[in-house]
Amino acid sequence: MVKQQVVQVMHDDRTGAVAAAGTVATSLATVFDWIPQNIGNVGILVGIVLSVTLIVVNIRAEIRKTELDNLEIDRRRKKLENL
Repeated sequence: MVKQQVVQVMHDDRTGAVAAAGTVATSLATVFDWIPQNIGNVGILVGIVLSVTLIVVNIRAEIRKTELDNLEIDRRRKKLENL
């Protein structure tokens, strides 16, 4: 159940937008010396890791969906051949 909720959050477009906005905000704050550089670098690194994680999760979901669609097509094709 918790895994489903985490995956659902990872698929939400708002999560990606927040990750991107957070990374950009941290980058700008570091450039303008609003926050110390080492904290900014950690924030940027976390944003990059989160973005990569979101990309990988969405790619895996699309691959899984495509595989399920292909299995359904094969199942229907076999059903038609048996008629």
